[in-house]
Amino acid sequence: MFERFTESARRIIFWSRAVAELALDNAIRPEHLLAGVYLEHPEVFGAFGLNSADLPLSTRVDLDRLKSVAELQPTKELPLSEDSRRVLRLASDQAQQVKVKSVGGVQILSALCHAVPRLRDALRQAGLTESLLALLAAKYAVAETQELRRAAHAFANEIISGSRAGIAYDLHRLEAGRKLVLGGVEIPFAKGPVGHSDGDVLSHAICDALLGAAGLGDIGAHFPDTDPKWKGADSRIFLEHVRNLLEEMSLTISHVDAVVITEQPKLRPHIPAICERLAEVLKVELNQINVKAKTNEGVDAIGRGEAIACHAVATLEGPLPGLEDLDDFEDESVN
Repeated sequence: MFERFTESARRIIFWSRAVAELALDNAIRPEHLLAGVYLEHPEVFGAFGLNSADLPLSTRVDLDRLKSVAELQPTKELPLSEDSRRVLRLASDQAQQVKVKSVGGVQILSALCHAVPRLRDALRQAGLTESLLALLAAKYAVAETQELRRAAHAFANEIISGSRAGIAYDLHRLEAGRKLVLGGVEIPFAKGPVGHSDGDVLSHAICDALLGAAGLGDIGAHFPDTDPKWKGADSRIFLEHVRNLLEEMSLTISHVDAVVITEQPKLRPHIPAICERLAEVLKVELNQINVKAKTNEGVDAIGRGEAIACHAVATLEGPLPGLEDLDDFEDESVN
């Protein structure tokens, strides 16, 4: 029954249990539910100039003298009385009859009026008529729809969110007289990679790993080597572009790990500067970037000093695929 109750309605039951305990009662009765509605929605009663003394609470608890609702912290479980169960079932049934998906505080208040004659008569005498309850129900249906929307997004962010991983590989021939740039840092060496852009094998591999994790294709789809405007381009432009795409998708970079494979030059002295540059461009902390260097033990083109390669793995955090329709969430209870 309670799966359709909003967070606000659940809090009403929580406050009701706390009031019943303070009143030394052995069950949660309709008067306690009414006290819960009063504590959760004091503005409903305040609009009519009412305080707890004007309501048929009979709880032996002066709610208006509480310094804050937070003082109410029940310490034991109390059952719902049969009358209270009937009230909550009626609130759920009434909501379903008018095609309201959720049960909120106003539905509970309306059910109290219909299911418990002594409360209905006292509330009407206090000024809460059927027509006013209908107006309140319409008003709070909007507020509770917004609450459901926030809950849906919170569920996506906290529960359905997860990790995505992407893997990439890049290789370039080395040629004398060209610059060797890795991660945006120029490395002194007699050879450099042959490429349409600056040939930064490390940046290219990281771009591809990030794009792969996000499901956005590869670097060639975004920066084709047939486009002359990317001739000799600084690969940091590519990294910044990918970073912006991730931000638009509410994806954050969790970690990047890469290994550059080359016989020469020795890269270990340059790795701290490379990691700092990559962290700066990707707007992440330094400990989220890890770069390693390996040789190919003299094997194949890399081992002969004819090529340089890089493997990279990137991990992202954020909404998983298929949740884009959450932004279009609508509750049919608002007509």
